[in-house]
Amino acid sequence: MNRILLITALAGAVTLAAASGAVAGARTSETFEFSDPLEGGFDCGSFTATISGHDKGHVRTWFDGEGNPIMQVGHIQATEIDTNDSTGATI
Repeated sequence: MNRILLITALAGAVTLAAASGAVAGARTSETFEFSDPLEGGFDCGSFTATISGHDKGHVRTWFDGEGNPIMQVGHIQATEIDTNDSTGATI
């Protein structure tokens, strides 16, 4: 009878330790969202070009139980128009 109580108590302690370890070591995550205008220009040698547009998206970072980043996934959507400053042609 005492042996059964001891085994039951040990099993309960192992289960409790595993459960509390899972909570303490649980992953967390945070998400960063952004939306920015795209503006600027560049030199192509024989002409310059202007950039205009916008982007938006989000980045999600997962952390381990100690708060260290372990994975990051991002999504971005962008619309951009590049204009040849000499001819006015756009792409």
